[in-house]
Order: sequence, then C-alpha cells, then structure tokens
Amino acid sequence: MNEYLKASSKKYTKLSDKEVLIHPISEIDGEIITEIYEILKKTGINNVADILKEYKYLKDEEIRDKLLQVNIDNATSLTTLSPDIDFTALEGMVIEGVQKYIEESKVLFIDFESKILKIKFLNSAEAYDSSYFNQNTGNTEYRYQIIVNKETSESSTTFYSNLTFSYDLEEDRDNKLLEFKQLLIDSGDVRFIEKYDE
Repeated sequence: MNEYLKASSKKYTKLSDKEVLIHPISEIDGEIITEIYEILKKTGINNVADILKEYKYLKDEEIRDKLLQVNIDNATSLTTLSPDIDFTALEGMVIEGVQKYIEESKVLFIDFESKILKIKFLNSAEAYDSSYFNQNTGNTEYRYQIIVNKETSESSTTFYSNLTFSYDLEEDRDNKLLEFKQLLIDSGDVRFIEKYDE
C-alpha cells in the first residue's frame, strides 16, 4: 500500500477493533471500485474485473488472495493478461479516473450566516414569507425567510431539511438570498441556481 492508503487504514483500525470478514466501505469507495471494474472490463483484463465484481460479496481476505494470485501469475508483465491491451491508453484512463475522483471527492463548504454548510447536501433554497400575530403589540407581523432543502414531510431525512434563516425585512432576506447564490457560484457547484430566480 502507498502511504495514503496506510494512513487511511490506520484511521479505520482506530474506528473499529472488531474482527469482521467483510469490512464496510464508504459510498465513494464503492464508486471507485465500480469505476476500476469498468475500466478493467473495457481494457480486456477480465479475470481481474471478475474478481472485483465479487468485492464485498466474498470475504475481504479471499478477494485480496485472488488478486494477489493474479499478480503472482503475471509477475513479469501485464501483457500476459491480455496481449492486445494498449497500456499507454490504460495508464491515461487510470490517471483520468484518479483525477476525476480527487476532484469529485473534494468536500466543499460555504459559510452562510455563521453556519457552515456542506455544499453537496444543498438541494434547494427559496424565499418564503410568513405572518404571525404578535400578542405583545397586537399587530400582524411579517417574517421573511430563506428555506434550504424545503420538505413537506415531517419524516424527511434530507440533510439540512427545512433549514430556515429569518429576517425582519424583505430587502434583507432578498440580499442574503443573493449572497447565498453568489457563494455557490463562487464554489463552482451551482446545481439548483435556477430555483433562485423563480
């Protein structure tokens, strides 16, 4: 393993001292294995692809041992696995896949109204106006809000469901909504930017 995998492995070991046959993995790790599997299929290294297809179905040690055996059997050159492979193209595909993973796995945050928000969990944001009767003054008062990830169901499990920012003035709320929009534009993640203009 390279130094990064070793460091990550040590952190994982600290999290769980239990002896398990199939270790859990994160969603992004599953996606990485899937991409490697697809690359191997496309390049014709089917015996390795077939082993990876069983990853997290068979015991982790079995998968490791099968991959180790392929490596031992083909110790001198990968051309014995598939003599028709263009290894320059394969190397380019692997580098491109790794670069894409690194870019997509960056965790981006924005700091909005003294709240740190993970961008990948922001699905929507909208202006919302409400009114209420203030018993102290005897007047109807208005509240101007920004609602993030608005949900109608009370049992929603979406991150930041119905996260609400309230303002006394409509102009303040509108300016803050524009600020929120600009933070997302600056981050480069603008999946729902059109919702601001409705």
